[in-house]
Amino acid sequence: MRSRRIDKSVERLRHSHDVDFKPLARMAARWSIDNQNELSDADPDVPQNLHDRAADNWRPLIAIADLAGGEWPARARRTAIKLSAEEQGKSARTQLLSDIREILGDRDKITSSELVTRLVDTGNL
Repeated sequence: MRSRRIDKSVERLRHSHDVDFKPLARMAARWSIDNQNELSDADPDVPQNLHDRAADNWRPLIAIADLAGGEWPARARRTAIKLSAEEQGKSARTQLLSDIREILGDRDKITSSELVTRLVDTGNL
């Protein structure tokens, strides 16, 4: 998630566009009905570095991401950490080091260009 640059403008979302979203709203409602049991019983693993309130707030969204599968579980957790860290006053430097640690995983080294590419791909740079 990135903030909009001051020199960029975006079209405002108006209720006159509601007709464009009706099919998506119906599909989302159907999906939630179809997956109600899995979601109500879900107890997803939330990142350990989230404080109690943040973990509670992110739990339903992470459950949805886990059920959606693919890239969504990892993206939801990265976003939860990033946004909650900002709430907790985590500095940009600390967040960058945390992101680098996540990218490195078990590796001992990585090229600078690969690290920058991975940080950009994850929206962290």
